[in-house]
Amino acid sequence: MSNVGILAVNLATGVLVARSIGPGGRGDLAVLATLTQFTGWIAALGTNEGVAFLASKREEDIPRIVGTALAFLAGLGLVGVVLAELALPLVLHAQHQSVIDTGRWFVLSVVLVLATSQLQSLLGGSHDFAGMNVLRVLQPTGYLVGLVVLALTVRLTVDEVLLASIASSVLALGVVGARFLRRVGVARPSREVARAALAFGIKVQGSLFGGLVNGRLDLLMMPAFLSVATVGLYSVATNTAGILFALVGVLGQVVFPAAARRGGAEGMRLVVRAGRITVGTAGAVALVLGVLAPWLLPLVYGDAFRGSAVPLQIMLPGVVLAATSQVLDAGLQATGRPGAASICQLWGLVVTVVGLSVSLEPFGMDGAATVTTLSYLTCFVAALVYLRREPGFSVRALFSPRRFVADGLDVSRTLLRRRGTAPGPELSKVA
Repeated sequence: MSNVGILAVNLATGVLVARSIGPGGRGDLAVLATLTQFTGWIAALGTNEGVAFLASKREEDIPRIVGTALAFLAGLGLVGVVLAELALPLVLHAQHQSVIDTGRWFVLSVVLVLATSQLQSLLGGSHDFAGMNVLRVLQPTGYLVGLVVLALTVRLTVDEVLLASIASSVLALGVVGARFLRRVGVARPSREVARAALAFGIKVQGSLFGGLVNGRLDLLMMPAFLSVATVGLYSVATNTAGILFALVGVLGQVVFPAAARRGGAEGMRLVVRAGRITVGTAGAVALVLGVLAPWLLPLVYGDAFRGSAVPLQIMLPGVVLAATSQVLDAGLQATGRPGAASICQLWGLVVTVVGLSVSLEPFGMDGAATVTTLSYLTCFVAALVYLRREPGFSVRALFSPRRFVADGLDVSRTLLRRRGTAPGPELSKVA
């Protein structure tokens, strides 16, 4: 149910922002937000995944892991802010100085990006899925409420939207973080834990970096070739496609610690099932969304965003594969092969860099959308190649319509059972 709530909140937020600041403002907002997230995730050096892996394996050591994560946040947060400040004039050199001035203070929120990622990893690694869901719901909900209040009192601008985003992140981190720290406690940072987290994180950093570049490089490169209004149209297409991740993207975070804890063929069967649910659910949503896009986007976002429909239709198949690849990569990491997950993303990175370099100027945002889909397809195929010989993994089971329907029926029985109206097997025990 939290996924449905997040979907509705994100949709309402996107509509409010798009109708308030138009394609041009939407383009500025997209570039600044993307740059901040990009530098934050790079500065993390994979420690989020390292922390999650250790927390899932060493439950008795979680207080020390938490203390070490806080130490990572202090040091790597500063690195991320410096990287963002240095990158800002390079990315926005073709834009108005006022956009760069806004970016100077907004990139300080890189620290919030890192803090949110660390907290999500700790919650997932310690199997506090209730806390994960509260964090996932509270931040976008607070963001929407803040935007509504601002829209009713002042005229929304890019600066006000960015301030609302920062405020909602602080609120969510404060509420969920305080609850988590009270539950598990904090111990002094440990060099041994830091070394172990970094060792794992650096191995998986290639996967993270490749995934970031595959998903974000287009928005960072487009301001140098296309108008800011075109970037705004494209950002609405990418955000609408991102609805799929709001629906099923959390499965990758949940599967990683769960599969790592189970291990062997049992863990891999969990990966297959999560991947099957992801590809089936995301595929169905993508089909409906693609058919309705030419009418739905102007109706929802305004006629100024009619041009977002075609790039959305082009990238939807790739987004389905990307959501599924996230689960498959989690499976590779859970089996102790983070390097293989990195190589999968690096293959996609090659497609992204080369493709955007030759397609942006002649084909614009449609070219960028095509490159995105080809890159995600490359990552997906590479992950299948690496996993095909793992015990418990089956490509046929991953794409089985019959088993997908059975999964849906099992989920329904589980929900009904929780309401006390129907018996049924445990969801996690069905292969």
